[in-house]
Amino acid sequence: MRSFDAEELVRQLLERLMDSRSSARIDAQIDRAMAGFACAAPAVWTEGAFDKTLILLVQHLHLHAMTPAQQCTPYEAVVEAQRLLTESYSTQSGRGYDAALAGVLADGADAMKAVIAGIFEVFRERRKQLDCNWAIHSAIAPLDWQQRCQVVCALLEAGKDHLPDAILCSPPAELVDSLIGLIMNRLHMETYLAQFTTRAMWQ
Repeated sequence: MRSFDAEELVRQLLERLMDSRSSARIDAQIDRAMAGFACAAPAVWTEGAFDKTLILLVQHLHLHAMTPAQQCTPYEAVVEAQRLLTESYSTQSGRGYDAALAGVLADGADAMKAVIAGIFEVFRERRKQLDCNWAIHSAIAPLDWQQRCQVVCALLEAGKDHLPDAILCSPPAELVDSLIGLIMNRLHMETYLAQFTTRAMWQ
């Protein structure tokens, strides 16, 4: 039986998570979806017209910016649009759905274009996070408890220069439930180091 190498698993997982090709594929898919979205603007913007546009937009995203493509009902689309607007739309007068609606009712098509662009960008980041989560779960799901403890040990060793002492001094068995968080912490650190190194090379 082949011995389990926790350090190699972490290395391969981080390599996969940091692979720019995965991010580029998502960007390309989102960009195509953005280019392909069309919705006739009403003569006068109303709350009903606003909601209809949001429904069409989210349904379009699910069909053209998800892998695999998904269907969603109008109700599901409105609920998701409200969540996306909470993250994507903010002005001095407020944020989220109500602020976006007020902006569109006041400024019409130009404000709606900003709402749509913001939703696309938040959706882009969500897709990337979902892709990251899927890769992590796929890597650790087959592991038994002992192997997960070994992965925790590998992550603690790799992060001994920046992780808090409270974590470094904890028994690995107590951190198994925090394994995903430890992986994400390592990913953020590796991403930062890669970006720092790239900037340094160009200075």
